[in-house]
Amino acid sequence: LGSFASCFPVAFLEPNNNKYNRNSILYGIEGRISEHSLEAQEVMDQLKECVPELEKIITEIEELAESGGKYQEAPHVIEVTLPMLCSYLPYWLIQGKLMADGSNRASTVTEELMNTVLKNVLKLILSNIGTLDAPWMNRIATRTQPIIASSTPDMIKDHFLPIAIKLRENGKAVDLKDKKLLASKHGSNEVADLEAEVQTGYCTLVRDIYAFYPLLIKYVDLHRSQWLKNPMPEAEELFTCVADIFGLWSKSLWSTGKQMFKREEQNFVMANEIDNMALIMPSQSKQVQLPQSELQPEGTVKKTTKKREKKRLEPHNSLNVACLKRLLPIGLGFFSGREQELLQQAKQKLIDESEADIEDFLLKSLEVEEGPTDEAVKWQKVLYRKIGGSTDMQLDQCKVIDRILSMAKVMHGLHTLDFIPIIPTLKMQVEHPSASHKSAWRKVISTQRKRAVMACFRMVPLHSLPRHRAINLFLKCYRGQWLNTEEYEKKILIEDVTKSDEAEDEVEKKEADEEVKPDPLTQLITCLSRAATKEQQGSLPEDTIYMSYAQIMGQSCHGEDEDDDDDDGGGDDEGPGSSFQTCIVTFDNINYICM
Repeated sequence: LGSFASCFPVAFLEPNNNKYNRNSILYGIEGRISEHSLEAQEVMDQLKECVPELEKIITEIEELAESGGKYQEAPHVIEVTLPMLCSYLPYWLIQGKLMADGSNRASTVTEELMNTVLKNVLKLILSNIGTLDAPWMNRIATRTQPIIASSTPDMIKDHFLPIAIKLRENGKAVDLKDKKLLASKHGSNEVADLEAEVQTGYCTLVRDIYAFYPLLIKYVDLHRSQWLKNPMPEAEELFTCVADIFGLWSKSLWSTGKQMFKREEQNFVMANEIDNMALIMPSQSKQVQLPQSELQPEGTVKKTTKKREKKRLEPHNSLNVACLKRLLPIGLGFFSGREQELLQQAKQKLIDESEADIEDFLLKSLEVEEGPTDEAVKWQKVLYRKIGGSTDMQLDQCKVIDRILSMAKVMHGLHTLDFIPIIPTLKMQVEHPSASHKSAWRKVISTQRKRAVMACFRMVPLHSLPRHRAINLFLKCYRGQWLNTEEYEKKILIEDVTKSDEAEDEVEKKEADEEVKPDPLTQLITCLSRAATKEQQGSLPEDTIYMSYAQIMGQSCHGEDEDDDDDDGGGDDEGPGSSFQTCIVTFDNINYICM
């Protein structure tokens, strides 16, 4: 709907002015639409009933902002009406003047009307700073950026500065809880609840920053030159708030125990698919590239597999850095020439000196009186004194030192961002140690690495382990290094080591073959025994196999007597021999005995 409102050539929220719009059906008929077309009259009546007018929409948004602006009260206003209106107003602010017919304009949108909507949007943001249930805050900045072009410099006091102050207070409250979490003992339920509370606080703080900073960046770009010419205390206070939030954020880059702020910002950017460069510099956003299938002919398209690149938010692309850099000239403009010189020296000394030493240096430098000035260069000295500063603000020496030192910390934090892609964190901490640990042992490893080193010291050596544990470790490593691999050489080595003797294999094969061959006599006896043990009457006389076997065995048992008879004079009876051969054949045909 917002895209439609930014390109539709008729001001559909202002039906009374459409008669002056050349693209409208009402143009030139002076309200006699019923004479022109009855169907058009019916359509216009339906639109008048369904689509609210511009004044009614602005009044509804103003009432929501004054009441506190909670999402549950009017979700349609925040999700539908407000994005549409923020696209409608800038478009018709320009088109209304171009389509004007003499004194008659096609739209009544003015800069004052846009500023009224912008003020209501800022009130909505202020009312929801720190609120947990406000998902619309993730998208409010991109939707309301177009209406900030007509803002005025005096809006900083009543609308922009209160939001920045509330953000700073919430950031300090979350940082205080984070310090309490680091000082507490881990493992208890209270610590777990406190950690979840700190994580939720940082998540809400990041959401509020990304809802307000895009509007603030564009607002500062519009009015920075005027604030530099005519300094305002509200502008300095705005810079101080942004600098304090930047100080909390920069701690998460270097401190190993306070990285939750940076991690929550990374998660927020990736979860909402936010392009920070599009918010900071819309013209520098990534250009949309056509896919390869549209650039190449159909016959030459090749399938290519490309790994998805992991999006990572660089520190110098953060909105905290971008907003601070926009306001940095304003903050420096409140320092005189002498103070700016001391500021640069203090920034360099923060690398390897403590804050107490820097305060002593600033105190001595401010107490030094300037010597006589040559007349030839006196004009340069006068110009040097007029650089920056305000004549109506007289601060004591202690406050001046505090302002210089706090500004030096901010510039030092911006300076260290350039070392993040080049120098690792550990090397940076060694070469540029923290100034607060000048007289103490310097910490060169993180807490996680320290725990790993201590765990190595507590480990039991291998020769002191029990035998069964050592064997288990050996078997586990042997299986992982040798048995789980697919390399050919190792397979051959395992087969050679585990192969048995050939002689033992042959003996085992012979024994197996001998066990398989049947024994004829054993088979016959087993068959007869089974028939005899059935205890069935009349089965034995009818069994021809048994009778043949009994006859053969009977003749075998009387073989000696028959031989004697043959020697005495017999020998003509060849029955037994013939009977024996016939029985053998019979058994062979029956396949019970295999000769």
